[in-house]
Amino acid sequence: MLATHAERPAVAPRTQRLLRSLCHAIRQPLTTLAARAELLEDGAFGEPPPEQRAELAQLQGDCARLASLVQDLCDLMRGDVPLAPAEDADLATIARHTCTALEARAAAARISFELSAPERALLAGINARELRALVARLLEQALRFAPRQSRVQLGLAREGSWWLLSVVDEGPCPLDIHELHSDLDRLQRPDDLHGLVPELALAEAWVRAAGGHFALQRTDVGGLRVALLLPAREGAA
Repeated sequence: MLATHAERPAVAPRTQRLLRSLCHAIRQPLTTLAARAELLEDGAFGEPPPEQRAELAQLQGDCARLASLVQDLCDLMRGDVPLAPAEDADLATIARHTCTALEARAAAARISFELSAPERALLAGINARELRALVARLLEQALRFAPRQSRVQLGLAREGSWWLLSVVDEGPCPLDIHELHSDLDRLQRPDDLHGLVPELALAEAWVRAAGGHFALQRTDVGGLRVALLLPAREGAA
């Protein structure tokens, strides 16, 4: 279970360094953006029209929510607060809904999604909201690197007491796979390649905290295969 700090493994030092770096990098522009939005709303550069006021108010709200999430991330890293409550999440439903949500973006790039999944895939003690965010990030990353008129494959299969989720694009993967593993281990080049390294490092940290396994492989056509093993709920087919 992931419900309490005492029940989850300590955050690895390399993950702590990455999270501290990301928190600092995110918080600074958010603070600046919120301050500029407040100045605009107050009419510092002329009275904004009503429709612009509404947009500015929404922007300030978004900044506040993001800043709160960054603080939550810092607190979780220090172990000051528990993780979100765990539950039995249905990975198959999450995978289908995520593909549907990103379908328009994929179609615009002439990329097709291929989903292979059973009707249900229940996981034990996994927060569904966090899992949805993880699957969405992996698919969005695949869309960034997949060439036009190619495929992104999302597969889900039972492997003993685990569910195996794999996301495969047709590449080309911008890093040699051994180099990519090395970057994840040493947190090299965290800002390169549209966030590829930190995205995968965060995904790996989340999966391992959930009691699962994380692996990267190079495909025969030069793409990237991200594979996650997550614990199945006992008694679930």
